[in-house]
Amino acid sequence: MWAVIFWVVSLLTTVSISDKQPELQKPVLTQVPKLDEVYTEEKVTLTCDIGEGWQYHWFKNNVKIQENASTDRYFTGKQYIFSERTDSLVVEYTCQGYRVEDNSSFSQKSDAVIIRVIDLPKPTLTHWPEWSPVYIGESVTLRCHSTWKYLWFKDDKCLSASGGQQDYNYTVTEDSDQAEYKCQGYNEERNLFSHYSTSFTLKVNELPKPVISHYPEWTDLYSGENMTIMCEFEEGWQYQWIKNGKPINTHEGDQNKTGSLYIITDPTQPKEQKYQCQGYNEKRKVFTKKSELVTLKISDLPKPTLKRQPAYRTLYEGDSVSLKCEVKGVSKYLWLKDGKLLSSEERVNTNGDTYNIKAATQSDNGVYGCQGFIEDRNVHTPVSKPLTLSLSELFTDPVLTIIPATSVFDGDPVILQCQSTSTKWETQLNYSFLKDEGTLHHDSKQNRIQIFKTSETDIGKYTCEVDVTGTNIKKTSNSVQLTVKGSNPKPVLTLIPPWEYIFTMETVSLVCQVDSKRDDWKYQWFKDGDDTPLPCNDNCNITRVTVSDEGRYWCRGKRGDPPVYSQTSNFVSLNISELPEVKLNLEPPHTQIFAGHSFTLRYIFLDSL
Repeated sequence: MWAVIFWVVSLLTTVSISDKQPELQKPVLTQVPKLDEVYTEEKVTLTCDIGEGWQYHWFKNNVKIQENASTDRYFTGKQYIFSERTDSLVVEYTCQGYRVEDNSSFSQKSDAVIIRVIDLPKPTLTHWPEWSPVYIGESVTLRCHSTWKYLWFKDDKCLSASGGQQDYNYTVTEDSDQAEYKCQGYNEERNLFSHYSTSFTLKVNELPKPVISHYPEWTDLYSGENMTIMCEFEEGWQYQWIKNGKPINTHEGDQNKTGSLYIITDPTQPKEQKYQCQGYNEKRKVFTKKSELVTLKISDLPKPTLKRQPAYRTLYEGDSVSLKCEVKGVSKYLWLKDGKLLSSEERVNTNGDTYNIKAATQSDNGVYGCQGFIEDRNVHTPVSKPLTLSLSELFTDPVLTIIPATSVFDGDPVILQCQSTSTKWETQLNYSFLKDEGTLHHDSKQNRIQIFKTSETDIGKYTCEVDVTGTNIKKTSNSVQLTVKGSNPKPVLTLIPPWEYIFTMETVSLVCQVDSKRDDWKYQWFKDGDDTPLPCNDNCNITRVTVSDEGRYWCRGKRGDPPVYSQTSNFVSLNISELPEVKLNLEPPHTQIFAGHSFTLRYIFLDSL
């Protein structure tokens, strides 16, 4: 037993001795410059120190750094010197010591140094004025927006004369060339240069001279002819016009590259006019040079004379007449009637300077004028003095009369008489009669026809037409309705299905039929002596009948306008009965049935009729 106790005590003593081994040394890691944020490409020196006889391993984000792995970082003794090239990083550096003579002897890792890497700033370059190019004599100010000291560059050469100022001012001279400007910030304390600003290229131009042109190309104009004069210069300029040495619409207009003035000449203007244009920049208060002169010479347009042929005698409907437009120097003629230009369809009878009207009608009456058109100049002459064309009627409008009346009984005779009076000597009138727009009697010298015995077939609308042989003059009367009354037929009313009683929820149809040769009958439906028609079509269909549909029904036919009615039909009675009830009987009438016993279920219809 004592041997066991001794072994346990010995084991505990051994464990206690191993737990008291000395702690590993921990290096101290320092940073120069001591900054939480460093710029890309800014050098940082880390120093790892334990004491003499130690070498050091370096770790970046817990990954061992290979010695002299790149040119922007290297080891020197206990120091690690590096610069980061990527911004927006957060990097953690640590170090660890080791004995050269015993590679298995390591210190603890140092506390971490955490560095945030940010990009070098980029200054902003602004310039005033904002426009480019600038013109000789204008001043320019360049401004560099940065929190560091300012350096200026012109075509990549540093301007020592800028003196580190934020603004660089100078005046453009005639010797100034196009140059590219940029600026850069410098941090003296940390010996760092910022990125270059975005470069600005300054363009220097002489004051422009606008180019003046005109359309059409000729400068000898007719009074009333249109001319467009165009002034062309660089963008950013407004245009100003100079007429006969004096400015007009000063500083007005848009800022398009081509400014134009639209000139409408008239007889009150001088016969000679001189135009120039000049650009003006409202913002910069500067004028361009003046353009060359455009000189316009203006003359009056000829005025046409309109004549009628024949000139003096009275004109009647059906006569031919010509209008002649006399004017020199034109290539086309335009014709007006009642102040409106005639369309190409209305000018089909024109022949050069003559407008021909063959077989004139009352629609040709009106006030005419003509106008010349110089096609290659796109200019119109003034309109001629008006000429009034007034045609006399060849005959009066016909009037149709039905004698003795427009409403007659079946078998009565009637006379259709067409009245029209000729206004020109020795004019023979021809008469035609039409019924319902179809020819009834054609091209007769007589102005009347007779229907000896009227019937239903004579019912209709009648008109008459009057014309003159050898002309296209034709006139039509208003229509007159002829009505023939006869014995009214009596319709037959049929009930389908023809049962004496109809159960509720069934469907029935009432059919009304007039025995007549005419097929234009429509039908009206009535119930129980009420004179108000039911809302039915030609056949009166009642679906899902109810007791309220029971009654006496009758119908009548209707045709024509004004309407003609048939006699009324006989009555048909519609009798409605409710559906019968059904009773279920059990035989024998026991309320309890034993297995193996038989029974009967019987349906009994209770007759409701």
